[in-house]
Amino acid sequence: MSSKLPKGSGERGWSLSWYDLKKIDIILQEGNTILELGSGASTVELVKKYKVITVESNEKWLNLAPEAKYIYAPIKPVKPTKQFDFCNEWYDPEILKIELKNLNYDLILIDGPPSFRRVGFWKYKDLFNLDVPLVFDDSHRHYIWQMINFLARATDNNTPVITYHCNTAKACSILLPKTYNNFLGKLV
Repeated sequence: MSSKLPKGSGERGWSLSWYDLKKIDIILQEGNTILELGSGASTVELVKKYKVITVESNEKWLNLAPEAKYIYAPIKPVKPTKQFDFCNEWYDPEILKIELKNLNYDLILIDGPPSFRRVGFWKYKDLFNLDVPLVFDDSHRHYIWQMINFLARATDNNTPVITYHCNTAKACSILLPKTYNNFLGKLV
């Protein structure tokens, strides 16, 4: 496993905190599969317990954790949605349509692409299985919080939203499908 992380990653940088990782540990069993949007230091930690398939747009992050399966999907121009008219770039949707087809995973971790582009998940949500827990890093950003609420209303299963802060200004949120309600008490 590579130990050289790009500058800015890690506990006080861009990465998920240990607290976020512990929440994932509550939901998943060791060996389960995570589909991660945006790789980095968290990928290096996640592969210690889980199978990880990670979608990445930046070549410098590819194969950071050799145990993960990487899908390289560069950022491409996309037509904005009316809900997020500022988001005109996202992972290449044509690559994702091919690569995500028939993939099985137990949780989606949305930690990319960087910045405002992350709300592109809303436009391309039909490419994903939304019947698994969705974990959103950086939900303190208003546009990510807005997308989470749109997604919660768009699902048929009255998805609860759990949001928590981790001793920083950052927040993470989890959309938990109804079939996972038995985890609610453990996550709050």
